[in-house]
Amino acid sequence: MCIERYLSGTSTPSEKLMLEKYLDSFQKEENEWYEQEMGSKDELQEKIFTAIQRRNRSGEPTGIRKLLSFPGTLRVAAILALFTLLATAVLYFSGVILPPGEIVWNEKTTHPGEKMIVSFIDGSKVTINAESTLRFPQEFGKENREVYLTGEAFFEIAPDSARPFIVYSDKLSTKVLGTAFNVSAFPGDPCITVSLLEGKVQVAGEAMGNDHRTILLQPLQQLVYEKTEKTITVDAFDQEKVIGWKDNSLKFEKETLGTILTALERAYGVNIELSDTTHRSRRYSANFNKTSLITIAEVLKKLTGLRYRKVEEHGELRRIVFFQ
Repeated sequence: MCIERYLSGTSTPSEKLMLEKYLDSFQKEENEWYEQEMGSKDELQEKIFTAIQRRNRSGEPTGIRKLLSFPGTLRVAAILALFTLLATAVLYFSGVILPPGEIVWNEKTTHPGEKMIVSFIDGSKVTINAESTLRFPQEFGKENREVYLTGEAFFEIAPDSARPFIVYSDKLSTKVLGTAFNVSAFPGDPCITVSLLEGKVQVAGEAMGNDHRTILLQPLQQLVYEKTEKTITVDAFDQEKVIGWKDNSLKFEKETLGTILTALERAYGVNIELSDTTHRSRRYSANFNKTSLITIAEVLKKLTGLRYRKVEEHGELRRIVFFQ
């Protein structure tokens, strides 16, 4: 750390110059303390005071020693001011101290065939589906709990009447106080869906039109926003079909083969190709519950009349190609 090298006398000329400029700026600006793993302000001041005493005894002619040579009250005031500046610098260079109001964002991204659970300190939990990204602040604010979703996730939100939980997903925002719901907003999918299991959610956003209207969903209701036509429908939904992915269960009802293969790629992390594109728009129904991908390929072979071949690399399945 730059400040530690400065106190030990091993810092480079450029590091000394940077620190002196930084300390000078603190005579004009106020900064906020964050007492976390670095310890309290008093502890840091004590550490710095000990280092200053050690360097003073060594006889090294430093700017700090000159401060110690000041007379009486002036010396005490100068040393105390320097304590605060150096202790603040320790936190600044360590990344613990932040400018007032600055938000630190975290981002979790899953790959094909991968799922992830993110737990928050308020007790809320988010299960992220494959090929999805959840962006959230390191600490929620005092007025709300905001996250940004690309892809799909299942939310189990702890109640907090003072801080609603808001999920931003493309052109929709879903606002809740405490509930369980699923949001699917993959960039390549034709629709964005918000499916409510428990509680209530309020859906708003750009997709709702210029009148900025909102829709309040009741349990077991699903809102579907069709991106191309810009239409919104609200209806009942099949829980197994919507959130079965959490438990490795995939249910398809009269879905196009293209949609089915995309979902399988996402769930299993294996590329699936369809050489005969005329089959892509044909619709099929199937239910796979913790089923191996090869078994699924055999089922699709019987359903579609297509054949398939496996492509392996280093003994691992990398691709499945369906052909006539």
